[in-house]
Amino acid sequence: MTHQKQSYDPLNAADARLAILRMLKDDHQRLKSGFHEFAYLNSVERLEIGPPLIDVTCDLLEIYAALEEDIFYPGIRDFLSEPALVDEALIEHMTLKLLIAELRDLSSRKLGQCDAVFTVLGEYVVHHIHKEESGLFVLLGFAGPDWIEMLDAMQERRDELEALLEAGNRFIKQTEVRSPLNGDQPNSFNVDTPKTILH
Repeated sequence: MTHQKQSYDPLNAADARLAILRMLKDDHQRLKSGFHEFAYLNSVERLEIGPPLIDVTCDLLEIYAALEEDIFYPGIRDFLSEPALVDEALIEHMTLKLLIAELRDLSSRKLGQCDAVFTVLGEYVVHHIHKEESGLFVLLGFAGPDWIEMLDAMQERRDELEALLEAGNRFIKQTEVRSPLNGDQPNSFNVDTPKTILH
């Protein structure tokens, strides 16, 4: 589950679009691998390996969600034939965050509780990934935002969040509440705008 930095150096907009989708699919695969690994731990391994595996998986999920919510979804929304898919994805993210918050609050790390919440989280994540890759990604044509600018912004945001995480700041919070249903969506890739941050 250790994140290995990928090198995305696009030559043109088409390459940048593919690099963005590959970046997100790489996250999808790492997330699924984390939940799959946990599912096959025995009871002793879950006591020893389970807690750090849960933390690493939740860290990745929070960073992934921040990239999509702050940059990817706002950038592609106006170019989708079914923009409601973005609304649905944002609502799914809200559910994922509630489950992550529950895991973070389980300070006692009771085996049964933690296992159950993490298992349900995994089911939601797999569902979200399937909908995204078979629906939203498929509808995303080559016509769209400035893919190169978006890729640069996503790489910069990831580096920023990972640096904060490495400095010991684990949890992510929203500094600006944005409802997916009221059209209150940022439309810029400027990484200095209000965004999801680690604290």
